[in-house]
Amino acid sequence: MPDYVADSLPVGSGEGMAEVLFDVVSELDDDGKATKVKRQVRHNAIVYIDEGEALTASGETWLDDPVDVSLDLVRADDRTDERQQRAKARRSRRVVHVRRHRGTTAGNRRRPVGRRGRRTPQRFAWSWSTDPSIPDDGPAWPGGLGWTIPPVIQSGQTMHVEPGVAAEIRAQHMAAVRGEIDPDPTEAHAMLLRLKVAGLLAILDGRLNVDSDDWRLAGIVSDTSRAVRKRVQAIVDDERAKAERMTSGRLARRAVETSQAVVGSLVEETAARVIRTVEAHPDEGIAEGGITRALSRRQRDVMREAVDLSVERGEIVLRIEPGQGSRERRRYFAGKGSK
Repeated sequence: MPDYVADSLPVGSGEGMAEVLFDVVSELDDDGKATKVKRQVRHNAIVYIDEGEALTASGETWLDDPVDVSLDLVRADDRTDERQQRAKARRSRRVVHVRRHRGTTAGNRRRPVGRRGRRTPQRFAWSWSTDPSIPDDGPAWPGGLGWTIPPVIQSGQTMHVEPGVAAEIRAQHMAAVRGEIDPDPTEAHAMLLRLKVAGLLAILDGRLNVDSDDWRLAGIVSDTSRAVRKRVQAIVDDERAKAERMTSGRLARRAVETSQAVVGSLVEETAARVIRTVEAHPDEGIAEGGITRALSRRQRDVMREAVDLSVERGEIVLRIEPGQGSRERRRYFAGKGSK
């Protein structure tokens, strides 16, 4: 790789990603004396991210509206000057957009962590790294690719786009500006991504002009990328929905358990009140009406449960006596289990 290309770079801070393009060089001042100064000596950088989660540690996540490092990737993709301003002049950096190009290649798991985002994902061309048709026996080693940077790449050169392709891009843009279409926010960079792919295809062919064939092939790449990205987003949404269902279920169970605990406590409180009321009438016992009158309004709501529990424990005894006519009278007496 030529010295003017910074290759195999790991993801880093915004300051570090600007720093790789600079180095200390000797320059002659007005008096002809050599001095050491920091200047931009590289104009191309290739960043590799083996795991998409590497962005999580530095910003938020792949599918978030990102901050920090991933935001620096977004800014580097825009046609803006890249600045790293520091208090000391020797630590300040400015990379003019026409003098730098950055490519980022990132590997990501099938289930990236994140929420639905609109910025970073659409700026990447997506593809699956899995293939169910891979045979058990691998092919023979094909050897190195023998690829070198095409000679057409030079800093400051301009690429040209075939008029028909430019017209299609302009028509899409004008339709959005005029409000004739309501573009999907996650597709805001679709045309730009396709154009970048077309430009790379032209460069690989040793040209600096994007023709209709480049544009057609780039459309296939872009369609595939869109399908993969949407599938990844669907996986994220599905896992988020599952997590929300689990959380909702857990909260519901906790609410039921809390409610049951509250009711159980009230039943115990009421049962104690029932026992005291019954024990206050050791000889003649007490009818249900007398127990009811001794309870508070909220205790009356669970009186039946409290009375049945006290009878079951032997703390009070139920005696059914004949009443007037066919009715029976239910009277309660202190049991052996009462205090």
